[in-house]
Amino acid sequence: MMASIIIYDNRDSEERIMLQENAKPRKQSWRWRKSISDLLVVDLVQFIKGDHDDLGERLIRHLIEVFQFEIKTIRVERKLDESTKYLWNILPTFDRALVTNFGTDWDATNEDFQTFCKKFKDIIFNMVSDEKDLKFDEAFETEKLTFF
Repeated sequence: MMASIIIYDNRDSEERIMLQENAKPRKQSWRWRKSISDLLVVDLVQFIKGDHDDLGERLIRHLIEVFQFEIKTIRVERKLDESTKYLWNILPTFDRALVTNFGTDWDATNEDFQTFCKKFKDIIFNMVSDEKDLKFDEAFETEKLTFF
């Protein structure tokens, strides 16, 4: 699964920025009667000056700086690993996390839940997990925690 930023999404069309440098965008396509356009981060970020080597991080930091969002929410649909290392650097800039694994092969563990509880004060989990009991050995700063 490729990481992307959805910049426009409605019933008729969707545009997104694909964040991997090696991503291969589709030509404008149609899926479920919806027009889909992919933009490459490498094409967009060449116009953005910044201190960050990772193109995805540079783009996201630029968007957050330019647009004044009332609440910044990140939607995470897979385990964050080395390929998404830049996300760990920018997580503190978001106010809320929506974490879901529906439609993916990510089986969330206690550690996954703990990681997000340590990083965010407002979290919505929409998860399927084989874990029978969620056990936490410490208290977290989370103020609002929602499970679905």
